[in-house]
Amino acid sequence: MHEISPAWLAMWTNKLTLRKYKLATKKLSRPVSVLLLSDLHGAGLGAEQEKLFKNVRQINPDFVLLAGDIVDDELPYPPAFALLKKLGKNYPCFYVTGNHEFWCGRHRSVQDRLNEMSVEGYAHTGMQASLNKKAYRLKNSLHRDGGTREKHPDAYPHGVNSLKRELEGLEITVLEGKCATINIKGARFNICGVDDPVAGEDVYIEQLAAVKTYCRPDAYNILIAHRPERIEQHLKLGFDLVVSGHAHGGQWRLPGLVNGVFAPNQGIFPRYAGGLYRFEETSLVVSRGACKKNTRVPRIFNPPELVVINIMPN
Repeated sequence: MHEISPAWLAMWTNKLTLRKYKLATKKLSRPVSVLLLSDLHGAGLGAEQEKLFKNVRQINPDFVLLAGDIVDDELPYPPAFALLKKLGKNYPCFYVTGNHEFWCGRHRSVQDRLNEMSVEGYAHTGMQASLNKKAYRLKNSLHRDGGTREKHPDAYPHGVNSLKRELEGLEITVLEGKCATINIKGARFNICGVDDPVAGEDVYIEQLAAVKTYCRPDAYNILIAHRPERIEQHLKLGFDLVVSGHAHGGQWRLPGLVNGVFAPNQGIFPRYAGGLYRFEETSLVVSRGACKKNTRVPRIFNPPELVVINIMPN
């Protein structure tokens, strides 16, 4: 029998990883720990999510940011609800929708699936042509299998508005063009969030305009927005920190060389696949997602992750 090298094992590992980032600000006098979770897609990590929640207890964050696609439209929702129930009971939690939550309770059309592969504005025509071929093959396969993969019997059966209200019943603060203000360790945090753009572009722009009004110079201002490729819009709003998901770490990574090969709505070699990105007045943290096997494309050198953002006094 051939021995499997550690490097080969690392390539395919599904072990949950803890990723830490550190930020500094003059708005705090004491350190604050923030947990960012995105793109769980209903994945289960242990019975009743005990393995995942054990990691959360060890982190013991001051509050939790949920950046969308925690619930999947085609996969079982009870594992996601089991985790959200534990989180809501023990920590202040703030939630925004991703595209998959908006697809809950309805049939996803071929166009929905093709939009996932959108690379609008991508300059390299050769790459665009290659992606167009892939989209064409996907479109044909979707027509053959009825438009999408089969929904699991335990997929969330209702629409996104019902989902939001159920999450509020689990003591999760749902942000849809709104903000919540909390005081942690003597510091004021404005935590704002917007729905995924599949809610409608007009809705998305209205929500961005609404949350902008909540930014205050005496508070640390955070925006939760599922899609990192929209960062140019978010930078105009005056937030100290923006957190996102959606890109799944670019699915395939070559550590030290390529930070992701392909991401929805960004295309080949995405700029914002996962990590910490610093701009003049704003920092962007993109989670690579916590899903293990619930994606169509396998993750290579790209384990699922929990993200901890330690915000320190400057």
